[in-house]
Amino acid sequence: MAQSTAHHGVSGLCYLHPHLGEDCKRQGVQVAKIDLISHPEQQNSQAMDPITLASDALRQKFGKILSSEGGNVDELEVAIALFTFELDPWPTACMVSLKTIDGKKVDSAVCINGKCLPYKSLSIPNGRLFSPAMDKALTYRPLNVTDTREVSELVARGFNEFVAPECSSEGVQEFHRYIQSNAFRTRAQTNHFSLITLDQDKIVGVIEMRDHHHISLLFVTPEFQYRGIAKELLRQALQICRANRPRLSEISVNSSSYAVPIYEKLGFRAAGERQVKNGIGFIPMVLKLKNQPDDSHRL
Repeated sequence: MAQSTAHHGVSGLCYLHPHLGEDCKRQGVQVAKIDLISHPEQQNSQAMDPITLASDALRQKFGKILSSEGGNVDELEVAIALFTFELDPWPTACMVSLKTIDGKKVDSAVCINGKCLPYKSLSIPNGRLFSPAMDKALTYRPLNVTDTREVSELVARGFNEFVAPECSSEGVQEFHRYIQSNAFRTRAQTNHFSLITLDQDKIVGVIEMRDHHHISLLFVTPEFQYRGIAKELLRQALQICRANRPRLSEISVNSSSYAVPIYEKLGFRAAGERQVKNGIGFIPMVLKLKNQPDDSHRL
């Protein structure tokens, strides 16, 4: 049943194509995940987007395959389909993984030409996973005073893992002082504003802007990276900046070495050599803006 579903997943009969591939391209990811046994809330089909409709069609097809091969959805603990994409909106492969409630696992992978492959032979880029159902739950809003502790902890985790190794002990202490809850609250009352991303009630991303032209902080929790969250935070922050500074021509950031490739993908370019201030090393970068109110096409 795993192999039959994987074969269907790469065939022209699977309604997910090319909608899923196009969404992956917009998100900048190479792998998409579909839960084959989830039971989303019933909606008016006319109001549902193509991805949701196609995902439901794949689940129905999986149910038919399961039934025809003597299986029962109640016997499954996990049933997922992973689709890999490169440049084309059609998948290069579909991988189906099943796990029964008694712990048995069945995996199958089929590439676009219909050839069966060992499941483990197909590498999945760590963290680069797009799940349409998961992304629909993400919301964005301004930071509230009650959010500052959770945001502080999120930023600290990201900094400690990815940035702290390139800082001196003085720099680590300086940064942790900067992201204390009371420091967020103080800055919010002067010349800063922050936006956050939530997955239901959990904060998974934050951007802080200074003087409506400089990024002070931009962090996304690791398990939610590579899903376009930083891009969307920046896009929404730009709208606020331009509303307050209509003649804004550029956005600046002092990037860690780790984050340089990330900012480059967002359109930033280095504006000077690496510098060190208060023990924190950074590369100054800028994003040149066009004189248009919506720069979403630039990000």
